Amino acid sequence: MTPSDGKYNIKAISTKLGVQPGTLRAWERRYKVIEPSRNAAGHRLYSEQQLHVLNWLINKVEQGFTIGQAVDLIDLERLTDHAEPKNHHEQYTDQLASDIQDALLAFNECEASQLLNKAFSLYSIEKVARDILGTVFRQVRDLREQDKVSSAHEYMAISFIEAKIKHILVNLPIDRRLPKVVTVLYGHHKRMSLEWLLYTLFLRHKGFEVIYLGEGLSTQDVELVLREVKPGLFFSFCQDAEQLDEMTNFVMSIDDRFPKISIGIGGEECIQVAETQRFFIGTEQVEWEEWLKNWFATN
Repeated sequence: MTPSDGKYNIKAISTKLGVQPGTLRAWERRYKVIEPSRNAAGHRLYSEQQLHVLNWLINKVEQGFTIGQAVDLIDLERLTDHAEPKNHHEQYTDQLASDIQDALLAFNECEASQLLNKAFSLYSIEKVARDILGTVFRQVRDLREQDKVSSAHEYMAISFIEAKIKHILVNLPIDRRLPKVVTVLYGHHKRMSLEWLLYTLFLRHKGFEVIYLGEGLSTQDVELVLREVKPGLFFSFCQDAEQLDEMTNFVMSIDDRFPKISIGIGGEECIQVAETQRFFIGTEQVEWEEWLKNWFATN
């Protein structure tokens, strides 16, 4: 990137961004994402455009990306276009979701990954997961239920989404002061739950270390994990309304055997059963925030 109108020296940039000058110089040498101009004395001068780029990188690092990952995601042309209106960005999420879906249904994982990288360069982790990957997830499921795509198409798309979200999960930082969490997707069918993935991502972004278990585990298997991990919280998600009563008994048994563990359950069907309502965490992020806020207040 060729700078223009450089006006900030490295001390000013360091103060504005809260990053040490040595770190800025190291990023410049290693990643070459910006090339500040030099004054007559050879001192670096940064433009407004370069300040914007650096600020974007720092925001990504604060979200849990490494600086290398942030640089890989950056889309300088879009990032430096300040004139794009906000509603255009909102429309662009729909376009990205549609393009990623088309790529996946064409079995073009490489193109889907490139489009997803572009999405991460523009939006937060949560927005990409919820509004882009979540949209693709639901639309592909709907298409499959309408017999408009094959099970192979569905498998390709859902596996891609699951892998990408899990990749984000393992790269987010952990706050060791927080208790460990175990989450379980209850059910006997290989049918991934988007809500379970998004809730796990929500907890990881809060700093919790989450052990996320797949579907099909017996009560004995889950109890074994709970004894070994000794978590402070346990969450179970129901992916099949027909198994709701079975999951309710499962959760109640965990509550009896592990009274020191705080328990929550997810899945829209759960609110229909009185026994589960005291554990219900809600179905949207605002409800998850409230549940977690109440948990912090009582623990």
